[in-house]
Amino acid sequence: MQEGGEKVHKIIKYFFTITSNSLLYFGDSGAGEIIKDADGKPMIFGNSIGGSIRNYFESIDVPDDKITAFMGSNKNENFDQSRIYISDGEFECNLTIYKKEGTKINAEFGSAESHEKYEIECIPEDSILKFQIECEVDKEADEVELEKLMIKLADGFDKKEFLLGGQKNNGFGSFKDIKLEKSIYEFKTCKDVDEYICGKKVKREPVNFSIDNNESQKLTISMKGCFPYGVYQNFDLNLGKNITGIQKYKNIDDKFYIPGSSIKGIVKNGVVLLIKRFIVNNDNKVQEKIDEMFGNNSSKGKIRFSDVIVDSNKDNIKEYCYIKIDRLTGNAMDKAIKNQQEIEGQATVSVTINAKHETKYIFPICYIMKNIAIGNIPIGGRTGIGLGEFNAKEIYIDSKPFKIADGSLIDDKNRTIEEYFNQFKRWCDK
Repeated sequence: MQEGGEKVHKIIKYFFTITSNSLLYFGDSGAGEIIKDADGKPMIFGNSIGGSIRNYFESIDVPDDKITAFMGSNKNENFDQSRIYISDGEFECNLTIYKKEGTKINAEFGSAESHEKYEIECIPEDSILKFQIECEVDKEADEVELEKLMIKLADGFDKKEFLLGGQKNNGFGSFKDIKLEKSIYEFKTCKDVDEYICGKKVKREPVNFSIDNNESQKLTISMKGCFPYGVYQNFDLNLGKNITGIQKYKNIDDKFYIPGSSIKGIVKNGVVLLIKRFIVNNDNKVQEKIDEMFGNNSSKGKIRFSDVIVDSNKDNIKEYCYIKIDRLTGNAMDKAIKNQQEIEGQATVSVTINAKHETKYIFPICYIMKNIAIGNIPIGGRTGIGLGEFNAKEIYIDSKPFKIADGSLIDDKNRTIEEYFNQFKRWCDK
């Protein structure tokens, strides 16, 4: 360490304190379990945070040389070591771990797969997560560039462009109330080093990051309505157990909900049929468009689907007993009595486009949602007997209402969404 030299070595620590704005899922090796420390408390590994940060920086076109300068790289023959350390993420206070049920959706038909029910643990909304990023620098230019990257990261959290954990396409992983602070440790003498090793505390300074609150980076399409005749989802459990109705958030006031993945399956199936009207006899191109919108195993989609929570009371929960009928003979099957619940109530169906400028996706989503709103596309199971019909009178595009009239969407100035249709058609024709 130099005394009186031109270089001043520093260790800069950035402290992130963020509050979850949605459910969170950080998967463990156990099916559906979240990562926990030795005391059984939820956590997220620092290398997982680092991998997500790198992917985010790449997605917003941060130059590769700047990412490599701080986070290292193994793309070249020579391995570049990372200069930053990212701590494990820890949650404040003792959390209640929720359990969320789901069912694998058939990608082709948009319906639930048989015997494919699963359950995942998740962390509730309004949970406070803390982690820190530290880096050793000896150049002022590096210090400036590091702070720019940290501000970009805080900005990504705040705009909900940067998501953490799994189940992102199903509405998980967003945060709010972003707090960014930093501490600077300067090493001018050997005494400074000794004090750092002995745990000397340095006052944290707030780091301001400018957010343009007038321009949200996301666009939400939603509709409020009701299930007048009840909604039901058919999930086959282990043999000998009854079939249940729609799912419940366990430990979250037992609210009934329809998984966002189910809505995604319905919308995705409808969009496939729409795209095939414009792209004929080219299944590969159709699949490319679908992967771009909805994502696949290797890339994140542009669309996110939230769970549909059904606001109902005890009077709206109907329990019925059914006898399964043999389709060939028309007779009742032996030992085939099934119990189920049908839930009536108000609900909001909401779909979010992750980038506000991606208006080419508005028409197909609105088209499918309109058909849901007028009862053409039911939600859930046993739709053949009238269950799952959803009634809504308006669809909101980024808070702007469009009335459903004679099969069209019309705003308060009697304008339709024809321009969004043209944008969708041009995208298909590319």
